[in-house]
Amino acid sequence: MIQKSETNIIEVIRDNINKQKCLKIMKCILLVISICVASIIGFTIYHFKKPQNFISPLAEDSIEMQTAELLAGPDGAFVYKFITADKYKKLRLHIYRYESGKLSDQDKVEMGFEDIRSPKSGEIVMVPDFDNYAIKLIISGDGSKLSTEIPILENVEDREYYGRSATEIKNVVDIRYNEQQPLIAFVYDNDEMSVPTLDDFINNQTDYLSKNDYVYYVAFEFCK
Repeated sequence: MIQKSETNIIEVIRDNINKQKCLKIMKCILLVISICVASIIGFTIYHFKKPQNFISPLAEDSIEMQTAELLAGPDGAFVYKFITADKYKKLRLHIYRYESGKLSDQDKVEMGFEDIRSPKSGEIVMVPDFDNYAIKLIISGDGSKLSTEIPILENVEDREYYGRSATEIKNVVDIRYNEQQPLIAFVYDNDEMSVPTLDDFINNQTDYLSKNDYVYYVAFEFCK
């Protein structure tokens, strides 16, 4: 009788141990499932909330930017990465030249994609070359490439003594199709320089522009 009781107790203990093991396994399975579900929900929310069409400057400490700086001259390089989810027909850059605050000239450079698929990602690179009085411009994306130069300070006396600076976008900017958006402005002056912000161009504030001899303002436009 005593032996039977001991056997029953041992079976009860074993049964409890097995149940505890099953509970632990179930808890682990539920934990894994919860993590997977949370990850899927998080990825879905991020996918729908993250910008689908944007342009931004490359980080200064990135390998691509450091390489561009090494290849550029003393004025450095300005590199912008763009990502698009929508199709577009042209990527156009508008170039405006201001003399003492007054618009003296305007031009545009564009890359067309009417007959080919527009790039989903690419780069706009601008490299000031003050020694040759030009700004080198490269637009690339998905195998397409355009390269040209923007002349600066043409027929300007003593231009070799001019100071120069630049102001550009600093953060991620959402792309608004069929609309000009500011990218960068190059400033040149032979004495005291006053560097405008890109908001000055957006808001047509010419006070800062008039304080500089020459300003070359560049805006981008993705055309559908």
